[in-house]
Amino acid sequence: MHKDLDLRIIEELRRDGRASLNWLGGTLGVSTTTVSNHLKRLLGKGIIKRFKPELDYERLGYGLTAIVAMKARGGDLEGLAAELREHGCFIHIYEVTGPFDLWLIGKFRGRGELHGELDRLLKNPAVQETETAIVLEAIGEEMDLPLYLEGLDSARL
Repeated sequence: MHKDLDLRIIEELRRDGRASLNWLGGTLGVSTTTVSNHLKRLLGKGIIKRFKPELDYERLGYGLTAIVAMKARGGDLEGLAAELREHGCFIHIYEVTGPFDLWLIGKFRGRGELHGELDRLLKNPAVQETETAIVLEAIGEEMDLPLYLEGLDSARL
């Protein structure tokens, strides 16, 4: 019951992150206090990290999405990743296996801004090579994974 309720709370919050505790309790058939206690525990365990609005970057003027594959030079991948977090245009930075070391997903106001960022990256001595793809259409972004009770480690919830 407790794992099931946790997952039901998570599912409702994925639908509407601003749902009130009172509304959640009514929808799930439990008290507001029960929802509050479960939510505090989920936040405390880091299962729910934060509540954040889903933005329409295009409507905010960031109409160009680019994916940049990057090879790092030398062994300072951690330092390079820390610097990239400060650039302000990348929404995702992944360390990966394969021919590249990092994959970056960025949002830009246009080709000029993307070009300037790529120029800045290539001037960094820690960057060996980049390969860039411009996204033509976002078919699916921020999609939710289905959550299953079967095989779920109860220690996680």
